[in-house]
Amino acid sequence: MDENYSKFNIKHTRGKVRIVPFDIKFRDDWRYINQQWIEKLFVMEELDIIQLNNPEKFILNTGGEIYFALLNDLPVGAIALKLHEGKRFELSKMGVLPKAQGHGIGKLLVAKVLEQFALRGGEELFLETNSSLTPAITLYKKMGFKKTEPPQNTPYNRADYFMKLAIN
Repeated sequence: MDENYSKFNIKHTRGKVRIVPFDIKFRDDWRYINQQWIEKLFVMEELDIIQLNNPEKFILNTGGEIYFALLNDLPVGAIALKLHEGKRFELSKMGVLPKAQGHGIGKLLVAKVLEQFALRGGEELFLETNSSLTPAITLYKKMGFKKTEPPQNTPYNRADYFMKLAIN
C-alpha cells in the first residue's frame, strides 16, 4: 500500500485537507494508517487486529464513528469516536501517516471527534495512549484533555498514559 502514498506532495496542505466519514472504499486505509504507526513503535495487540480488520462490527455498528483526513483525496489520517455506554466515548485509533505529520492534520481529526462528541451530548470522552507519544499527548492537552488516573483495566499493554476531556 505504500506505493499509493508516494504520489502526493505534502508541501502544500492548506485548503486541500478534508475530513470525511468512513466509507467502505477507505477500509484498507483504516487498517494501514493505524497499523503503520503501531508496528513502528509497538506490537499489534489482539484488540488492534480485531478493530482494524472489522471496523464496521467493532466501532461503527456499536454506535461509534470513524473519520479520515484526505489530502488531495488520499487518506493520510484516521480517527475513531468509539461509544462505550450511554454518553461515554473513547477517542481511539488516531493516526497520521509519517509524510503528512507536522501539518495540523492530527488537530483537524481530534477537532472533528470533539465536534461529534458534543453533537451527541457526550458526558465523558477518554483516551488511552503511551507516555512515549509526546507529540500526541501535547496535541491532546492543547485540545482540552487532562491526564487522569488509570482505569481499573485497559485492553492495551502499551497504554500507560490516560486522559479525559476536561468538561467545564
